[in-house]
Amino acid sequence: MRATATVESQSKPRKKGPSKRKSIETLYTQIKTMMYNQDLSPGQKLILQDLARQLNVSTTPLLQALHRLENAKLVRYEQNKGFFVAEITETEARQLYQAREALEVYLIPISINKLTADKVEAIRESFRLQKDSTVPTNRRKMMLTDASFHLTIAKASGNQVMVDLLETVMERIYLKYRAEYVSEERIKKIIKDHRDMLQYLSKKDEKKTIQLVREHIRSGMEHMIDSLKNGRVVSL
Repeated sequence: MRATATVESQSKPRKKGPSKRKSIETLYTQIKTMMYNQDLSPGQKLILQDLARQLNVSTTPLLQALHRLENAKLVRYEQNKGFFVAEITETEARQLYQAREALEVYLIPISINKLTADKVEAIRESFRLQKDSTVPTNRRKMMLTDASFHLTIAKASGNQVMVDLLETVMERIYLKYRAEYVSEERIKKIIKDHRDMLQYLSKKDEKKTIQLVREHIRSGMEHMIDSLKNGRVVSL
């Protein structure tokens, strides 16, 4: 039996293609990238046929990718209505920011202890990327570079498990929140806070870094919750 199977497989070579698992993984990443780029916005209904055509796939693997995004809390499904890009709620925002604070504050002493010149330069470079994000048209970019800055600090700790957890929290915060709700005042405050964080980290001042990170995260949480309540840009 084994020999026959071998002969048959040799006489009828199969075309190799991406596995079903890889195909779903690729779709998952592509849809998430569309959310990052705001090609898909929070609250937007996902039209399966249009999305399948755009991604050049059938609806079967697309549905599987969407269910995976649903499990990640980035997409929601309503019976008889379909899939929507998930929107963050006030309760979820508060809980995610609390988780974010716990993770970041825990990692700061470890990151500072393991700081090298190269790691400081990586954090500094991440900060430089924010310099063109202070104009209204770049609100989405600012949100992403904000997350990148904090993740770069966390990565200095070398604790990849906690970095992955923090990245998951960040994704749920930023991909489900409308970029237009971020005020210009808040953007300027973020830039200032990050500049100060970089300064404290460079000096390995653990106490001041932790204090500023706590204030920065809590201020961000209040800004987000207030904007969700009002459904508009707020100044904080």
